[in-house]
Amino acid sequence: MICSAIESAKTVGYTSDQIETWKSSFTPNIFASLVENTFALVAHIGSFARIEILGVANLISGEDKIGEVDLLYVSPSFQRQGIGQGLIRAIETEATRQHLLSLRADASLLAVGSFQKSGFTVETEYTKVHHNVEFRNTWMYKTLGS
Repeated sequence: MICSAIESAKTVGYTSDQIETWKSSFTPNIFASLVENTFALVAHIGSFARIEILGVANLISGEDKIGEVDLLYVSPSFQRQGIGQGLIRAIETEATRQHLLSLRADASLLAVGSFQKSGFTVETEYTKVHHNVEFRNTWMYKTLGS
C-alpha cells in the first residue's frame, strides 16, 4: 500500500527516479523499524479474513514535548476522501493524551494539502537529499490545544 501511495506522487511532480528511490526506503524490515516504539495507526476496512488497508500513520513522541508525524500514507484508491485527515486527527488525539504541546511533519508535496486542511502551517520548504536524489519537502507545524 505504501509503495502504491508513493507512486501516486507522480501526480504532484515527482520524477520516476525520485519515486523509485523513495519506494526503496520501504522494505518490510525498514518499515518495522520506523514504527517500532511509536504510536502507529492503520486505517482499514473489512474483516480479519479480508482486510484492505486504507492508510497508515505514526507519531514519534519527543522529549521536548514536540511530536512528529513520521509516516502518513493513504492508498491511492482512497485518497481525497478524508482518510489522511482522519489519521492526522487520531495522531493529534494521541499527542494530546501524551501531553505533547505541538506536532511537526516533514511533508512530501503529496501530503502538504492534508496537513494544511488539518491546521498545520508551513514552517519551511527545503530540498531533501536521499540516496543522492533530491526531493522538495516541507516542514509543517501545529500547536496543540488551541
